Amino acid sequence: MVLVECIDNGLGVLGKDDQRKIYWRMLLQEKMKENGTSNKGILRDPEGFQKTISDTFGIGAWAIERAISREIKAKFKLETIETGSFVLIIRTAMQIIRKSKEEN
Repeated sequence: MVLVECIDNGLGVLGKDDQRKIYWRMLLQEKMKENGTSNKGILRDPEGFQKTISDTFGIGAWAIERAISREIKAKFKLETIETGSFVLIIRTAMQIIRKSKEEN
Protein backbone atom coordinates (compact mmCIF):
# COMPACT_ATOMS: atom_id res chain seq x y z
CA MET A 1 0.00 0.00 0.00
CA VAL A 2 2.97 2.34 0.50
CA LEU A 3 3.59 2.40 -3.24
CA VAL A 4 -0.08 3.10 -3.99
CA GLU A 5 0.06 5.99 -1.50
CA CYS A 6 3.05 7.39 -3.40
CA ILE A 7 1.06 7.18 -6.64
CA ASP A 8 -1.92 8.88 -5.00
CA ASN A 9 0.30 11.62 -3.60
CA GLY A 10 1.85 12.12 -7.04
CA LEU A 11 -1.61 12.39 -8.53
CA GLY A 12 -2.11 15.20 -6.03
CA VAL A 13 -0.90 17.57 -8.76
CA LEU A 14 -4.41 17.11 -10.17
CA GLY A 15 -6.12 18.00 -6.88
CA LYS A 16 -4.84 17.95 -3.33
CA ASP A 17 -7.77 16.40 -1.48
CA ASP A 18 -7.77 12.63 -0.89
CA GLN A 19 -11.02 12.04 -2.76
CA ARG A 20 -9.59 13.56 -5.94
CA LYS A 21 -6.39 11.55 -5.68
CA ILE A 22 -8.33 8.31 -5.32
CA TYR A 23 -10.68 9.34 -8.13
CA TRP A 24 -7.76 9.87 -10.53
CA ARG A 25 -6.13 6.56 -9.58
CA MET A 26 -9.39 4.70 -10.11
CA LEU A 27 -10.00 6.50 -13.41
CA LEU A 28 -6.53 5.58 -14.67
CA GLN A 29 -7.00 1.95 -13.58
CA GLU A 30 -10.32 1.82 -15.44
CA LYS A 31 -8.74 3.36 -18.55
CA MET A 32 -5.99 0.73 -18.40
CA LYS A 33 -8.65 -1.97 -18.60
CA GLU A 34 -10.62 -0.19 -21.34
CA ASN A 35 -7.53 0.31 -23.48
CA GLY A 36 -6.47 -3.28 -23.03
CA THR A 37 -3.13 -2.25 -21.56
CA SER A 38 -3.73 -4.33 -18.48
CA ASN A 39 -6.22 -5.96 -16.23
CA LYS A 40 -3.41 -6.55 -13.73
CA GLY A 41 -3.36 -3.05 -12.32
CA ILE A 42 -0.87 -0.25 -11.92
CA LEU A 43 1.78 -2.02 -9.87
CA ARG A 44 1.95 -5.16 -11.98
CA ASP A 45 1.94 -3.28 -15.28
CA PRO A 46 3.84 0.00 -14.92
CA GLU A 47 4.30 0.17 -18.71
CA GLY A 48 0.53 0.05 -19.18
CA PHE A 49 0.13 2.64 -16.44
CA GLN A 50 2.62 4.94 -18.14
CA LYS A 51 0.87 4.51 -21.50
CA THR A 52 -2.49 5.27 -19.90
CA ILE A 53 -1.14 8.42 -18.28
CA SER A 54 0.26 9.49 -21.65
CA ASP A 55 -2.96 8.67 -23.51
CA THR A 56 -5.08 10.45 -20.89
CA PHE A 57 -3.06 13.59 -20.30
CA GLY A 58 -1.10 13.96 -23.53
CA ILE A 59 1.59 16.60 -23.29
CA GLY A 60 0.90 17.06 -19.56
CA ALA A 61 1.72 13.44 -18.75
CA TRP A 62 5.33 14.32 -17.94
CA ALA A 63 4.24 16.41 -14.95
CA ILE A 64 2.21 13.57 -13.47
CA GLU A 65 4.95 11.01 -14.06
CA ARG A 66 7.48 13.38 -12.49
CA ALA A 67 5.28 13.98 -9.43
CA ILE A 68 4.70 10.24 -8.91
CA SER A 69 8.41 9.52 -9.48
CA ARG A 70 9.39 12.11 -6.86
CA GLU A 71 7.06 10.56 -4.30
CA ILE A 72 8.36 7.04 -4.90
CA LYS A 73 12.00 8.09 -5.00
CA ALA A 74 11.68 9.96 -1.70
CA LYS A 75 9.81 7.16 0.06
CA PHE A 76 12.08 4.35 -1.15
CA LYS A 77 15.34 6.37 -1.20
CA LEU A 78 15.84 5.95 -4.95
CA GLU A 79 17.41 9.35 -5.65
CA THR A 80 20.10 7.81 -7.88
CA ILE A 81 17.60 6.61 -10.51
CA GLU A 82 17.05 9.00 -13.41
CA THR A 83 13.82 10.95 -13.18
CA GLY A 84 12.87 9.93 -16.73
CA SER A 85 12.86 6.25 -15.82
CA PHE A 86 9.24 6.13 -14.59
CA VAL A 87 8.74 2.39 -15.14
CA LEU A 88 12.14 1.57 -13.63
CA ILE A 89 11.31 3.59 -10.52
CA ILE A 90 8.05 1.67 -9.98
CA ARG A 91 9.71 -1.70 -10.66
CA THR A 92 12.58 -0.94 -8.28
CA ALA A 93 10.18 0.06 -5.51
CA MET A 94 8.28 -3.20 -6.07
CA GLN A 95 11.54 -5.15 -5.75
CA ILE A 96 12.29 -3.39 -2.47
CA ILE A 97 8.83 -4.28 -1.16
CA ARG A 98 9.21 -7.95 -2.21
CA LYS A 99 12.67 -8.19 -0.65
CA SER A 100 11.39 -6.67 2.58
CA LYS A 101 8.53 -9.19 2.73
CA GLU A 102 10.92 -12.08 2.12
CA GLU A 103 13.20 -10.92 4.95
CA ASN A 104 10.32 -10.73 7.43
